[in-house]
Amino acid sequence: MKIDPATIAAVITAFSEIPVRVAGMERAVTEVTASVEALRAASPPLLLRLPEAAAIFKMSVVTMRRWVKTGHVPVVKVANTVRVDLTRVHGVDATDVARMAREVRGLGQLPPPCGRRRRPACGPRRLVNHIWAAACATNKGR
Repeated sequence: MKIDPATIAAVITAFSEIPVRVAGMERAVTEVTASVEALRAASPPLLLRLPEAAAIFKMSVVTMRRWVKTGHVPVVKVANTVRVDLTRVHGVDATDVARMAREVRGLGQLPPPCGRRRRPACGPRRLVNHIWAAACATNKGR
């Protein structure tokens, strides 16, 4: 088997380019690693204590505890503490609210009349609360 000198020269040239290519890949890996670390530093932790979660949701700690007790917020127990799991929380946008309102009205799930007096069965605030409860119930299954 005869080897052509041009083939040998091409192989030697290819081998000489390897360190340059490896250095370029190492630079790219370093840049990607730095980007990932910057994103990790900028993102909130995934498991939050109740006061931190209450601050993110813009509510009191007492309300957050109530939501944890009723199951409106997904939690994970870590040792003797309860942490809110942000990976299982998803936001509700305007289309979700409209869909839930249609479902609530269509299924006759409007809230009962307010108080002892004969008020309308569902004022705007009570409808929002009822839709929010439906959204939280939907969130439990995710």
